Amino acid sequence: MPTKVNVENQVVTSNYDKAITLPHERSLTPGKVDTPNMKFSGERRRLFKDDPGTLKMSYKGMEYTFTMNKSGKITLYNDVLSTTIEEVRAGVSLVWAGDLDKDGKLDLILETETENNATYCLFPSGTAGEKALVKKVGCQFYSG
Repeated sequence: MPTKVNVENQVVTSNYDKAITLPHERSLTPGKVDTPNMKFSGERRRLFKDDPGTLKMSYKGMEYTFTMNKSGKITLYNDVLSTTIEEVRAGVSLVWAGDLDKDGKLDLILETETENNATYCLFPSGTAGEKALVKKVGCQFYSG
């Protein structure tokens, strides 16, 4: 939903108390957003380089698998395509999954992390083209 964003003393807030992200991307339109049947219970789904793992989700009849291997390579694949998202040094969290750009395909918001920083990135499917599932369109970097 469109929101008013306030920035005061480097603290960002909005008029939606439960907003998990505040993406700004031209392909996004206001309205209800479909999501896979995943229970986050307020917690992100985390994968770590020292303990490689897999997350599986079903969305609109398509099975998706999200993996991270020991080298830190993050991959999203389904029965048709495989897309390497990126490589990270420590860990990655699936913050959100659903159809933000309303094209009927899965979009992701990921957090990658190191000891001292985190980066939140938006990966919509609508900008990915025919040979990829998603494409990174923007990130917010935090350090401290």
